[in-house]
Amino acid sequence: MESGRIGTRDSFGFGAGLADYAELFIERGFRVTSDDLLHSWKDFIGAEEEQLRKAASSIESVDVTPAGRAARFVQANIQYPGSSFDAILLWDILDYLEPAVASRRSVA
Repeated sequence: MESGRIGTRDSFGFGAGLADYAELFIERGFRVTSDDLLHSWKDFIGAEEEQLRKAASSIESVDVTPAGRAARFVQANIQYPGSSFDAILLWDILDYLEPAVASRRSVA
């Protein structure tokens, strides 16, 4: 092993700013995957608002509680098999998401 190398590990970064640190992790043997969760959240909210407009004129029922919205967001945007990553870097992303989303502990 090279000096300073941790080994082959998989890490996942949520949010902007990972590019600043990606090289550091890559140099140490991590495979880096990233997702801008705030961008995904913005897109999700836009789609939710459209769905609510459509549901208002139909008999379709939509769970508009924070927990319901959080469950749909996580289900649609955070789908990775268990043990896919050795590390997950959240930075300050949880500060910007709705509490119901930030506090979810599992996708199931």
